Amino acid sequence: MTTIRPERSRSFLNLIILFLGVACVACTVWLVWWYLDSNELKISLSRLQVELERSQADTAELKDKSFALLNGDSLNALAASRQLVQDREPQYITNTSQWLSVASRR
Repeated sequence: MTTIRPERSRSFLNLIILFLGVACVACTVWLVWWYLDSNELKISLSRLQVELERSQADTAELKDKSFALLNGDSLNALAASRQLVQDREPQYITNTSQWLSVASRR
């Protein structure tokens, strides 16, 4: 009895199918990796945004406190508590040097 067997050589079509299968698997792995990376980036950006808002609130509170400390009424109260007296005719430092005044014009 004679049996007929097909030729077992790889044809060009089989190589193309194999290449396309490997390419599909590689693309699928890359897309999953890209999706996970983009989600991680979104999460880290939202954390940074929350931290930025928190730091902006802290900065605003510090500005309010510094403005409250430098307010005229609070400075007058501080001066009165330390028994400081304001000069009626204060003498300020004046500059009469020619060299310094020429340098300040630049």
